[in-house]
Amino acid sequence: MATGFVLAGLASLLLASQATNPSGPHEVGLMTSVALMNGCVSSVARGRGLSDAFAGSRLEKVERPAGLPVEETDLEVWRMPYEGAQIFVYAPSTDTSVCYVSVFGAKVEDVAPSIRTLLKSADSPFVEGTTEQVPGTGAAMVTYSSQNPALPLFLTLIANSEADESVPSVQMALKRIQ
Repeated sequence: MATGFVLAGLASLLLASQATNPSGPHEVGLMTSVALMNGCVSSVARGRGLSDAFAGSRLEKVERPAGLPVEETDLEVWRMPYEGAQIFVYAPSTDTSVCYVSVFGAKVEDVAPSIRTLLKSADSPFVEGTTEQVPGTGAAMVTYSSQNPALPLFLTLIANSEADESVPSVQMALKRIQ
């Protein structure tokens, strides 16, 4: 079975309102991957808000928390219930071409490998680009671009192994290329 079909099935289980909270160190990576693919990618690819993607799911619409690393002030923010970390999916209310995922309070090694595995899977539209160190930090930035002309997306993944609770340990920005 293709990874996309497995992910879609897993996503419906994880996002279903009846699902229980997962726990364990690597589940945060899986939960973040699901939020990225079924929240951000779905919304940006269709040009719709996050409310469409998350209606009826386990995610909760919340006020903007402190520490989100974007300048936009009018954000639609959703929080994924998870006991081991804070996972937020958010986008500007008036711009459906961009979406973000931030993970606070999790170790990079518990999040980033799951996301990178998903993005590099055989049926993923993304191809890994460059990897760079962010000067003056413990962060690495990896870029991905979609090779599917019907899905013109660009993704930046920043993993910060030196993050404290006030900044995300993992940050992703997804943009539809016009």
